[in-house]
Amino acid sequence: MSPMDDQVFMFFREKHLPEMLDIDPWISRIARVCKDDMGGSRQRLQSKWATFLKARLLCNIPADHVHFNRIQNVFVARSNNSDDRVYGIFNSNWNGSAICSYSMEDINQVFRTSRFKGFAEDIPDPRPGTCGTDTQNLRDKVLNVVENHPEMKTDVHPIGNHPLVMDKEKLFQHIVVDSVVGVNGNVSRVLFLAMGDGKIQKVLEVGQSVFTISELVVLKEKTPILSMSLDSETEFLYVTTTKQVIRIPAAHCEMYNTCGDCVMARDPYCAWYPKVNTCVRTANNLNSHFIQDVEHGDNKKCPQERASSYRSGPREDEMTKSGLRLEGFGPVYLSCPKQSLHADYSWMVDNKVTACSSNEDDCQLFIQDLSEVNGVRYTCNSNERGHQQLHRSYSIHGSGPSILLSRYSVAVYSALMTAAALVLH
Repeated sequence: MSPMDDQVFMFFREKHLPEMLDIDPWISRIARVCKDDMGGSRQRLQSKWATFLKARLLCNIPADHVHFNRIQNVFVARSNNSDDRVYGIFNSNWNGSAICSYSMEDINQVFRTSRFKGFAEDIPDPRPGTCGTDTQNLRDKVLNVVENHPEMKTDVHPIGNHPLVMDKEKLFQHIVVDSVVGVNGNVSRVLFLAMGDGKIQKVLEVGQSVFTISELVVLKEKTPILSMSLDSETEFLYVTTTKQVIRIPAAHCEMYNTCGDCVMARDPYCAWYPKVNTCVRTANNLNSHFIQDVEHGDNKKCPQERASSYRSGPREDEMTKSGLRLEGFGPVYLSCPKQSLHADYSWMVDNKVTACSSNEDDCQLFIQDLSEVNGVRYTCNSNERGHQQLHRSYSIHGSGPSILLSRYSVAVYSALMTAAALVLH
């Protein structure tokens, strides 16, 4: 339920019995009643709502005959420019999941102008469901429509007539939406989506498209998230499970070490501040010195990166000095945690490119026997839209390493890196 102005909106699903057994029986609804509803007359709807109306919420792709009929969770995003929106999570009977957004203006238009389903007569005056009327003195014709034909004939369609986000495998569970003012004064909407495995996706809405800023692993164990709430003023996200309440910042600017990383993340909470050479929280600060490009993520706006497509980062000689030196024998996995969801990762072994033995969060390289390689350098690199970055460097020598890691400690290192909370732009 969500109160807005002089109305209260309700979101729910109803079950009907379709003629064909292979059709999903569930229908998602939006309903509304007036706050000043006092019930009907003594003859009709005396102890019931006298302004209750409902409409069907569609979340589908008509051309592909794909329908998401089961509403799961809703967030109503208010704004200062009358661009209020409703964001809903919808599941399908084949386990797909989608996010659809709706304009409150479109929703109110349906309730104001649509015909009443199953009612063929002239619509009485005042129009059934109109707020600001004395509901206990409404005519019987008006109350009859509300009682027997409360459904709108016109359905509510999502903005753009298609889902904003769709995933055929992952199920979204909860959603909260924040409006963030960028350094240029433009307002961006950021969606936080809780998934069934306990991860949270942080998604930027740009027009009718989306860009996944990051995916957060905030729980030590895979467990369902029961609820999420966001404090926009302090920029903290609160997550509850059956065992705990977790508070995490909406901004993770400190994870971006270079101007390129900061700008390409397209995170409206963050901007690069050249004076301190740091990616900082904007906190709605319209600072002309901040570098940010939420719309395109163009790192050419970074002064130190205009001359080269190679991202600024540790020099190769520095990486060699700080590279992990291993010794021992037997199989081992080298770990390279992924920092970006939009980059291609690979290993360079003796100037030859080798693909990852990867999972979602880590680009790994499997060495069958550590004792059979000597003097070999392994580097993990990424390429995102032509911008390259060196992430990990391992030098393997038979003896005399400055840092020793046995098979066990390497495995622990990889596990710790994978289990840690990840911020992937």
